[in-house]
Amino acid sequence: MEPTINRNELLNKAVSALVINYFNALPHSTSTQDQGESFVHDLLAMYETQTDFFEILKKMDALIEAQEKTLALQEILFDFLILNYMSKKTELEGEDYLDTQEWMAIEDATADRGTEFLNLIVYLSECILDEIEPDLDDYIDEFLMTEDDLDQDEFAIYETVIKNRELADAPLETLLNIEVEQDEIKDIFLPMMCFFNRVVSLDEKQSFLRSSKPKNALNMALFEALQTFVSFGN
Repeated sequence: MEPTINRNELLNKAVSALVINYFNALPHSTSTQDQGESFVHDLLAMYETQTDFFEILKKMDALIEAQEKTLALQEILFDFLILNYMSKKTELEGEDYLDTQEWMAIEDATADRGTEFLNLIVYLSECILDEIEPDLDDYIDEFLMTEDDLDQDEFAIYETVIKNRELADAPLETLLNIEVEQDEIKDIFLPMMCFFNRVVSLDEKQSFLRSSKPKNALNMALFEALQTFVSFGN
């Protein structure tokens, strides 16, 4: 069964959840929900622009940098931008677009942008299309790598997750004892592991992340983006 709304709509809903939950989790003295909604409106308008990718990226970076409080979201929002752009282009021109000089130029020029959160969203997209429940073991073993290919970059990046995969069936508090050494996943570790947890309720996950200072706003935002993407896709 195809998702009830298309991939770009799912991405936009996840972006909205990301930003609104981030603003809502910040101290009220520094942000308001109206500011978050205004930021989302401007951001999604850029995503919908039919123009050169680099022009959209330039405008998005300028929008983020004009509001210092959103800088923590900059590379996550880049992930959503490139997924949105790729999705639109392949819908219009087919998968062959990914072999074009234009797309290869984008990949080369932005190789140092974005985060591992992109992989999570791509994985969840595949889960929706294949009608399977997201699962940490499946994400590691079937999406990121296989048992015959453990020497690839993903193993080094996800080593902490791989070694602690059993925490998907443990109380959330046990995550606080884990030291994440890989810079690539430090910011997404808590929300990702909460999302994949199989034994804790949604309310408990939200309460745990809400109190996960000093990065509770970012943790809540990333978690709610994942939850929203899956909820609307099923």
